[in-house]
Amino acid sequence: MKILIAYASKTGTAEKAAKLLGEHFADVTLRDLTVGSPNPKDYDAVIVGGSIRMGTLHKEARKWLYQNWNVLKTKKFGCFICNGFIEQAPQLIEQNFSEEFLDLTVCVDSFGGELNLKRVKGIDRILVKMVIKSQLQSPF
Repeated sequence: MKILIAYASKTGTAEKAAKLLGEHFADVTLRDLTVGSPNPKDYDAVIVGGSIRMGTLHKEARKWLYQNWNVLKTKKFGCFICNGFIEQAPQLIEQNFSEEFLDLTVCVDSFGGELNLKRVKGIDRILVKMVIKSQLQSPF
């Protein structure tokens, strides 16, 4: 069975998750959706994943899912997200995927997240530093 794992990652966490997941399959192809758009017709099963930022799935993963939805409906497929607050995963999954998508998907889950300040840039970096600083000053 040929399996495609397509992912979109901003800081590398979804890429790491895709690679770890790929180790569990014999005939697997990993594709980064930020650099290309694989054709799901070429595979027996598809797993797509992406990072969550501000409550929303990575735009390249959303775009690819939308563009390929008619093909994906005919395949076995699963989905994963990478988000920093694992307890929010059920709500994030519900708000990012339609009921039809969730009904047809074999599995949808979160791999959690990680914080690697070296890979966080711009306004995200400033916000993360502010949160860390406020938590260090908290008496709780």
